[in-house]
Amino acid sequence: MNKPLLPPTAATCKAVTTDWSARRRWWAAKKKRTGCDWPGLWAFDRDVVALAIRARSDPAVLDEYSNLLPTWGAACRRADAEYRERQAKLASTSVKAGPRLAVSTLDAVDYLLKQDDWQALKNFIAKHPPSEAKQIIAYAKERKLCP
Repeated sequence: MNKPLLPPTAATCKAVTTDWSARRRWWAAKKKRTGCDWPGLWAFDRDVVALAIRARSDPAVLDEYSNLLPTWGAACRRADAEYRERQAKLASTSVKAGPRLAVSTLDAVDYLLKQDDWQALKNFIAKHPPSEAKQIIAYAKERKLCP
């Protein structure tokens, strides 16, 4: 039971070719002593090799940020990507159909509502095309409900 633990070198492997339990005990003791084992080494090797392959296979990015510091260039690229996403989202949203009212028209409606001059508001609406008149009436109703 208290056999000496010998490292699995060529000389000891010839003597202990069939005694796998001795090898396992030696590696278990080494694992306890150093905190390292074969599966851990293989996992580390696998991760390092994968990272090295990825680093060598990624093409160099040549753009307007190539001559900047790498972290600054990466931040600029991220900001540009976010800006492009926002622009694409804005471009994909639909605008309400029909004409939209000018700010001056909305200001005039607000003024007439504050004055409580219903006849002037009716005359103002009558001077506009029917499509705009509907929007002006809808806007006036919203404003009257929410002072």
